[in-house]
Amino acid sequence: MCLTFARGLLIEARYRQPLSLSDIAAEVHRTPAYLTHLVKQQTGRTVLEWILERRIREARHLLRRSDDSVERIALSVGFQDASYFARQFKRRNRLGPQAWRQASQLNAEPPDPEI
Repeated sequence: MCLTFARGLLIEARYRQPLSLSDIAAEVHRTPAYLTHLVKQQTGRTVLEWILERRIREARHLLRRSDDSVERIALSVGFQDASYFARQFKRRNRLGPQAWRQASQLNAEPPDPEI
């Protein structure tokens, strides 16, 4: 099995849980430094960027489809801190989570940048 594919499956299966570069490296039997180099070379992203992007993608889905609080959504997608989640969300979506939710409810197509 391709290392990138294995890593992707692991992130997909566990993104809601605390997950670190060391955890993933141990799962695929590589050192964190080697895994970082390999993933960056193959995808242009770091492992941690991939995890964050996956969590943000799921948060956008939940913001669009549920009435759960931003804090509850942040925790449910694997963020331990709602403030950190809000900063990361805004960095990737140009709007904070609450503003993004409101925009998505007003528009047929909510702001959905490529991540």
